[in-house]
Amino acid sequence: MADMKLLLLQELNLSFSVVWCNSLLIIIIISCMSTAVMDVDCHVIIDDSISNDRVALLAFKDAITQDPLGTLSSWNNNNNSLHHCEWTGVTCSHRHHSRVTKIDLRSQRLEGSVSPYIGNLSFLQYLILHNNSLNGEIPQQIDRLFRLKHLGLSNNSLEGEIPQNISRCSNLIHLNISRNNLVGKIPDELGYLSSLVILRLSDNNLSREIPSSLGNLSFLSVLDIGFNNLGGMIPSTLGQLRSLKGLELGMNKLSGTVPSSLYNLSSLSVFSVMWNQLHGSIPFDVGFTLPNLDYFSVANNINFTGTVPSSFSNMSRLELLELQNNNLVGSVPYNLGYLKRLEVLFLGLNNLGSGQANDLNFINSLVNCTNLRELYLISNNFGGTLPTSIANFTTTLDILDFSENLIYGSVPAGIQSLTSLTSLSLYSNMFTGSIPAGIGKLQNLRLLNLNQNKFSGSIPSSFGNLTQVIILRLYENNLTGLIPSSLGNCASLQVLNLNTNRLNGSIPRQVLQLPSLSRFLDLSNNSFTGSLPMEVGNLRNLDVLYLNENALSGEIPSSIGECLSLRYLSLDNNYFHGNIPQAITSLKGLEVLVLSHNNLSGMIPKGFEKLNLSGLDLSYNNLEGEVPKTGVFKNTSTFIIEGNSKLCGGIPDLKLPSCPIPLKKKPRKSISIKVIIIIIVTMI
Repeated sequence: MADMKLLLLQELNLSFSVVWCNSLLIIIIISCMSTAVMDVDCHVIIDDSISNDRVALLAFKDAITQDPLGTLSSWNNNNNSLHHCEWTGVTCSHRHHSRVTKIDLRSQRLEGSVSPYIGNLSFLQYLILHNNSLNGEIPQQIDRLFRLKHLGLSNNSLEGEIPQNISRCSNLIHLNISRNNLVGKIPDELGYLSSLVILRLSDNNLSREIPSSLGNLSFLSVLDIGFNNLGGMIPSTLGQLRSLKGLELGMNKLSGTVPSSLYNLSSLSVFSVMWNQLHGSIPFDVGFTLPNLDYFSVANNINFTGTVPSSFSNMSRLELLELQNNNLVGSVPYNLGYLKRLEVLFLGLNNLGSGQANDLNFINSLVNCTNLRELYLISNNFGGTLPTSIANFTTTLDILDFSENLIYGSVPAGIQSLTSLTSLSLYSNMFTGSIPAGIGKLQNLRLLNLNQNKFSGSIPSSFGNLTQVIILRLYENNLTGLIPSSLGNCASLQVLNLNTNRLNGSIPRQVLQLPSLSRFLDLSNNSFTGSLPMEVGNLRNLDVLYLNENALSGEIPSSIGECLSLRYLSLDNNYFHGNIPQAITSLKGLEVLVLSHNNLSGMIPKGFEKLNLSGLDLSYNNLEGEVPKTGVFKNTSTFIIEGNSKLCGGIPDLKLPSCPIPLKKKPRKSISIKVIIIIIVTMI
């Protein structure tokens, strides 16, 4: 036994400095040295190739409850197994035999928690567990890892607060615990991590104020604490971070103004304070004090005022400029065309422009931004016509949005040259003339919004070439003529809204045969005639169907019952006649049904009361018979039946006449009995 004790002490090379942080290991050692304890596996300690790090790794594995990829299958305490330095994801030191310096198990779909015995890996420098499903708290024992340089726990489900004692990991360079469920405040003690270069705490539920102590992190290059619930003012001490390149404070509840010292951090490449409650104006010389920016965003603060500084043109590296949803006024600087690297320009939801003819002159300079992919000018006061120079935009332009302005005149035909466009929105302006047929050449379009203008003429048949379009909105214009049957080629179409135009003719069967139409079909408030084609039953995945306020006639086809996903169906203000199809009761998901102002007759179909309807309008038809008393018919606030003089019964609030009690008819004698009686009478 004495030899065994000596062997253990030699193999483990225990020093007093290690013993205090390995109490579990000492208990196991004492147990192994006692002959009275027979159920302790002493091989974990005695084997020549096993160190206290191996024990800590096994404890880490024990805290993992799911390992679907079998990543930790090589981690075991079998004497004949691999040395722990050869286990998957484990790296050991070359200088210190068998001491673990790195654990990298990112993206292994691991579930479970982070074992507190991770703190026993005293030589650990890298702990990287990104992109797993780990839960529980960050163990307090993390503070024992005084050699730790990189702690990566992002994109897990960790809970609780950030341990204050993490500040004892004084060699930390990279701390990333973003995208978890952490709560509480950002510890002031993080300001003691004097070697920290990258700090990412974003996408959690952190609250309270940003600690001013973060201004002490003189080597900090990235500060990403966005997407939390942080409040209060931005500490001016952050202006001391002269090495800072990335500042991400967006998506919080910060208030006050942006400290002027932040606008002097000339090293910054990313500046984002979007989605807060900040106010003030953007400094006129921002382009000179922050010349190295790639990304600048004060978007969605609502309260930024003043003008768009012309000095932005000095940010030669700028790729994204986001100023939307504030109270900016005035004209857009013409010299933004100097931003050769600009990819995204978002100026929407402000008060830019004055409704005058020259408001959009800056478009001519943006033609020089040959990397421009997205241009958003939505919801401003831009007036005048759309410059013909728009046709000279780079062919890599992906999104173009001029919606909700005061633009008039026709759409330049040259827009057809923007062949990379996936989204074109010009809605809520005062455009006139016909819709350019050349838009049909934009075969990459997924979204086309031309609604709420004064377009006239017909829908171009070339729109049938938009085979990738998902949303097509042309409503509230002055369009005439037929719906082109070529729209039946739009195999990706999910939303088609043509309401409130002067379209006529029949509804094309080709459109109703589009299996992709799954979200919205609105042809209401036009002049469509003829019957509703049986092909309407092909819209099995459609959510909303509005055909009201037309001149449709004939019977409602029973195939409507095959539209099993319908939630809203409006066929009112047409000339439909005949009975309401019993098949409608098959629409179990139906929430609102409007059939009013038609010539429908017969009884209310059995089963309507079983539908989960929140609204039903059957008014002003020729319906007759008894009104049910259950389901949607229990409350007069959820259904309307007025204008049907032959209805009876229902709940008392309706004050309808009682339904007549059907008379019991005397049983008829069978024909055979009648024949016998006649024969008998004749014989007499």
